Amino acid sequence: MSQSAKKAFITEIFERDNHTEDEYCKYERSLSKCYSTTDVSRRDYIRACKHCGVVPLSAFLRQLGERKMSLKFQLLSKNAIKCCAIALLRNLDIQSLDFEGCQIGLPGAKYIYDLLQKRTNITEINLSSNKLETDGLRWMVQLLQSNHHIKSINLSNNQFMDSDAMYIADMLHGDNIVNELNLSHNKFSEEGGLIIGSALGCNDTIKILNLSWNHLRGRGAHAIGLGLQKNTAIKILNVSWNGFDVAGCHGLAHGLEKNNTLVDLDVSSNRIGITAVSKLLEGMKRNSSLEILRIGNNPITAQGSMVILHTLNRIPHIKYVDFGLQPVDMDFVTTLVKYQKSRDLHATYGKVCLKPIGDDGDPTMYIYGDPVTIMFEFTRMKEVDVLDLFITFDTDGSHSLSWEEFKEGVQFSKMPVRMRDLDTIIKRIDINLDGEINFSELMIAQKEHNLRVKKLMEKGERVFLQSEIGYVHQELLKWFEDKGVTLKHYSIMLNMQSAETKETSNNT
Repeated sequence: MSQSAKKAFITEIFERDNHTEDEYCKYERSLSKCYSTTDVSRRDYIRACKHCGVVPLSAFLRQLGERKMSLKFQLLSKNAIKCCAIALLRNLDIQSLDFEGCQIGLPGAKYIYDLLQKRTNITEINLSSNKLETDGLRWMVQLLQSNHHIKSINLSNNQFMDSDAMYIADMLHGDNIVNELNLSHNKFSEEGGLIIGSALGCNDTIKILNLSWNHLRGRGAHAIGLGLQKNTAIKILNVSWNGFDVAGCHGLAHGLEKNNTLVDLDVSSNRIGITAVSKLLEGMKRNSSLEILRIGNNPITAQGSMVILHTLNRIPHIKYVDFGLQPVDMDFVTTLVKYQKSRDLHATYGKVCLKPIGDDGDPTMYIYGDPVTIMFEFTRMKEVDVLDLFITFDTDGSHSLSWEEFKEGVQFSKMPVRMRDLDTIIKRIDINLDGEINFSELMIAQKEHNLRVKKLMEKGERVFLQSEIGYVHQELLKWFEDKGVTLKHYSIMLNMQSAETKETSNNT
């Protein structure tokens, strides 16, 4: 019988709604004709399907003699997965199971547990997108505690939350030999990151860990980075599409300082700006194993890409950096070609702009609006005394601020002002046009700003919020919130009254 005839026979018999006993018997008898040897697994599967009233899957039957069984997105019912498990109990060929998207849930997790407790030939299992949730995860943890032959397990997109992180910790603490663990597309956030990060430091078997597409940020992201300090096995870490930002990169920096196994790090799409990058690079300088850095789809700008390139050139073991679609200028390309003449360094990047790209540093660190208004509204809302500000900026004690001193002062005070706007600020405040700002000029400019605020407030809060200053004011409130800066007992009216009191005191 030809192969096409076999497939036609299987389709005709098993795609009917009602199956009589004669039809099942006919199919079992046909196996001896279609195949040269008796396949126990196929007969077990047919009998199990008959007993459970399940339509046999031709895809499952075809793959029983292969090393990999893939039933992606087959939507297996409770009885369907049970029949598959029964058929695999006496199968010694299958080494890899791929049940992605089969929606097997908790019942399926139990059958998988029963099967793999007894089958040591299966070393790879993919259970992504199966709605396992907490109860299903518990069965998988028990499985890994009893079966020490599974090397790779994919549990992505199974709706795990922070409360499930303790089971992941048990998995990482266990004496299993899992080398590859995929936990992507779940809902682990700050608390979950703390638990997983702590357990990661105790693990000595995981070589590939995928935590992408979760909600790891803040202390949780920081803990994941610190987990690298004591880990002695991990080679590939993917934490893309989270919110690592500065806190996460700070943790990664500390982890990389002591880790000597990590080869590939993916931090793409993590809201990492120039400040966060500088933290990460400091850790990389002290690391001796990392070869690949993936940092695309972050607000690093073209200027940041150049800074990264210069730094990585001084780290001899780095071989490849992925900037994703980040635009660069010709200076970047020229510099890369220059470095490649003396060492093995490759990079991928986005569009090459023929003209230099004007960069302002980390875009997450400033807001849009009139720079002078931003500066004085910033000091007013934080209740910063202009005299203290001036003294802080005046590092050489000359009682005036040069462009460089003013730039360093703005960066030190973390004002959300773009570097390219410093010239504009100095020109607006510099009354005597000497290219510097003295104390009296700064005082006059602040008084003018406070007077404008006072006049607007006299017309009502609504008028104030609809003005240019009001727009900056609202953007600053959002900026303070994003950066975790608390303005204690702050309100527009109370802050205004405080500003008037200080102004009266200064005049006196």
